[in-house]
Amino acid sequence: TNCYPDQVDNLISITVLSSESVDAWFLCATSEVSAQTARDVGRHGREFGIGAVVLDWAGVLPRLAVAVAMSTRATRRSFGADASVSAAVEAIRRGSDFAACAEQLRRELREPLIGTEVARRRNTVWLTAAFSSRKTATREFGEPLSPLDEANGLARERVDLIAEIQPFLTGDATGRILCVLGGEGAGKSWLVAHAWSRADPRPLMVVLSPRDCQALTGLDECQELLASRLPVQTGSPNSEPVVSGWRRKLTRWRNDSRSDLARRPRVVVAIDGVNQRPQTDWGRVVEWFGGALARIGGQLIVTARTTYFETTLRPRLLTAVQELTVPDWTAAERDVILADTGINPAALEHIQDADAPVGRALRNPRLLGIAVRLLKGRVVEHIEELSVNHLLFEHLRSRQLESRSPEPVHECVARLRLHAQEVLSRIRNGVSDDVAVFDAQDVESVADGRYFVPVHDVGGLTEQIDGWRQAGAR
Repeated sequence: TNCYPDQVDNLISITVLSSESVDAWFLCATSEVSAQTARDVGRHGREFGIGAVVLDWAGVLPRLAVAVAMSTRATRRSFGADASVSAAVEAIRRGSDFAACAEQLRRELREPLIGTEVARRRNTVWLTAAFSSRKTATREFGEPLSPLDEANGLARERVDLIAEIQPFLTGDATGRILCVLGGEGAGKSWLVAHAWSRADPRPLMVVLSPRDCQALTGLDECQELLASRLPVQTGSPNSEPVVSGWRRKLTRWRNDSRSDLARRPRVVVAIDGVNQRPQTDWGRVVEWFGGALARIGGQLIVTARTTYFETTLRPRLLTAVQELTVPDWTAAERDVILADTGINPAALEHIQDADAPVGRALRNPRLLGIAVRLLKGRVVEHIEELSVNHLLFEHLRSRQLESRSPEPVHECVARLRLHAQEVLSRIRNGVSDDVAVFDAQDVESVADGRYFVPVHDVGGLTEQIDGWRQAGAR
């Protein structure tokens, strides 16, 4: 469209406001565009949350000429069969400054707001970096969600389970919610991260913590949260213009007809460990987020402890759910993993008995990972030195150190001691109808650390209580 420089402001406004489908706005000119006009284009692009690029004809190597020379042969053929066009393009490409100018233009065109495919690729880079560093993952997610970190050895992939998740990541939107379940430390979150890393193509995925979602009150707030997290997890500034751009894009996807779903990138949201915030009404939050994603052709993944899901979350869900349970390692898998870390197989004999407490504990992926780190770091010299209490305490200590609000270890130990004393006191006094001590806010991390484990067998529970009473009497 031909226009005068002082009309650029109105032209951008009219273009953007007349269509929600604008991802990028280009000002192309076969003459020089003034610096003032270029600044206005950039400013208005930022205000509307879209990519705005100026390609003009100024200087020794014009940006418009560079863009033409960077184009594909098919694009250049559209200019015509005139041999002079090809000769001019080749002359530009041979220029000494062409490579630097082309790289500068590529950087501008790689901004996520320029297009959703660019955002997907940037999201792939961002998530891969986070999943590959324990430190980065802890900073970004509040959890050491780093199965691709090679510092402690590449995490063993669970190929069969990954294959069950893949269709959910790359296939058509199903409207179902995927719930990945298992015990504490079974590797639920790591399984989701591994499945995403093996997907082809990798979807645009946003990882959220329970803290991010606990205050949501409806579908629109879910979309707003997604708009605010997408800039961060696509490597963009979390500024209002960029958030506004994503807000417009999500609204456009929501308003598109169902036939347009194929043109949208698959958006997957993973809410990691909802049981960590048990006070939140996760039934409603999951329904809202699932509904918000269904409107844009997206998918929702939730990870939770099996017990919490069965007793609290599943009864509250109306949407169809696909459940995937992540079991602990088998004894054979545990022994192979330990052997792969360089441990002498002969040293494993004392844990291979089916009744060996340490052997059973090491079938848990998280505790096994802790054991490997202790052995590799020479904190313990031999596997025979490990005990269940040592593993649990190291797990608890690492969680506190990586927490957003770390607690001194000695304070955590003191709380454990106080709760143990409370339990013993109740047993000695015959108090058996009040177990609220286990629901206290200040023992949440202790419960997460497997110190408090639900017992499903009533007969077994009775036997344990009798044993505790006898021990208390002594």
